[in-house]
Amino acid sequence: MNKSIFIPGLMSLIGVGMISENESIPIIGNDKKLIVIDSTYIEKINNIGGEWVKDTSVFKVDDIKLTKKNKNDINLLKSLIQVESRGKEDCIGDKHLIIPSVGVLQIRPIMVKEVNRILKKLGKNQRYKNKDRYSRIKSIEMFNIWKDYHHKNDSDEIIARCWNGGPKGWKRKATLHYWNKVKKELNKTL
Repeated sequence: MNKSIFIPGLMSLIGVGMISENESIPIIGNDKKLIVIDSTYIEKINNIGGEWVKDTSVFKVDDIKLTKKNKNDINLLKSLIQVESRGKEDCIGDKHLIIPSVGVLQIRPIMVKEVNRILKKLGKNQRYKNKDRYSRIKSIEMFNIWKDYHHKNDSDEIIARCWNGGPKGWKRKATLHYWNKVKKELNKTL
């Protein structure tokens, strides 16, 4: 009998979540595989679409060992998602702006453009679209690309404040309140 489980909040190398030290990896047949479920919002174009579509991916995994840095990165990401959207993929913020921020990480089109610029600079063919902001997986991928490029060795505070306030966000007094909310969520994960 094949077994599969959905692990909420999973964020390993595939950019989706984490398996804690206590959890086992689901077994399908004789292979160790992880099934990941993501949902993507398909925009309505010419009266077609406008609905949530579930994507299921199966990943073959060996034993996953997380370093302290991996766990810290995961906890920061979980905290950012909690502060930004309370984990809601269909969350729309900043409605007063012409183009609002959307998704679990409240990504704006300028961030999609920046991530694509980074990918091009790194010689990668992958590109993101604004509609990808509605996908939890793709939002997390974009965040990780941005973070690894701009903030590889920075503290959680600098990463969070720049995510909130832009490239010099860590210098802006206005991002301190945001950092305090993230820090409060981080403390819950300890």
